[in-house]
Amino acid sequence: GKATLGAQNSNGWGRVTCEEKEIKICCLGSDAVSLAAWKQDHQPGLAACKPVSPETRARIDALKKDIRLPGTADTLTIALRLTMQSPWLIRDPRQRERSQRAQELVKQKRLAEADKLTDAVPVHDEWGKPFVPAKSLRGALRSRAEMILRTLGFKIPDHPGDKVNAVSSKDKDTNSVIGEIITKDLASRLFGLSGWRAPLHVPRLGLPEGATREDDQHLEFVAIDRFTGGAAEGQKFNADLAGVSTLEGTLTLDLARLRLVDDHRAS
Repeated sequence: GKATLGAQNSNGWGRVTCEEKEIKICCLGSDAVSLAAWKQDHQPGLAACKPVSPETRARIDALKKDIRLPGTADTLTIALRLTMQSPWLIRDPRQRERSQRAQELVKQKRLAEADKLTDAVPVHDEWGKPFVPAKSLRGALRSRAEMILRTLGFKIPDHPGDKVNAVSSKDKDTNSVIGEIITKDLASRLFGLSGWRAPLHVPRLGLPEGATREDDQHLEFVAIDRFTGGAAEGQKFNADLAGVSTLEGTLTLDLARLRLVDDHRAS
């Protein structure tokens, strides 16, 4: 199963995958006999834990069948596969700051141009593989959805021009909060807004397990002077592009959460 820890959960941060290997029970009684037995074993920490008995394991398995995690009973999953037709780049924001500092050192003649960091590099995961961040994919999907809704005649706020107020359950009952969500635009009901967790979970897209990828490509660029049509002085820059690859991920739509507002509106 998967557990979500930390902040930025909607962007795929803090996700860990754990597999159940073995269940052990650590039980240290407060009586003198238990303390003496534990001391005699000389096995501190996890070494003092004993595997559960078959009877206890059977009770645990029976309880697991009755446990239903929120959002897992009524969901729609959509497998995504994105094949890049050419080298691509989603810039690592940390490299932007580093390259800007290096550029200042070049101007101060404290660093040679040849030793300057690459201006833009792809964002990589913890295994050094390029990926499409959840935030980038969600923004692209929401932008396209809002364009379709506007074409159909729905009123959709302009971001960031139109301020969309947050919804809150403070001093309000559930029906009032749901009523506020319903009055918001359709895109916000699906992609979320402040105070309303999005029913649609957008993952980050990464390389499939065991997939190979092409090496990053280093390219040099120059900025073009709009008046002369030639290279602008002092505006040379470079970038590393991720190689052609196929990325995968899974969209998850919480139908029960979406139905919470849709059914309320119908009634």
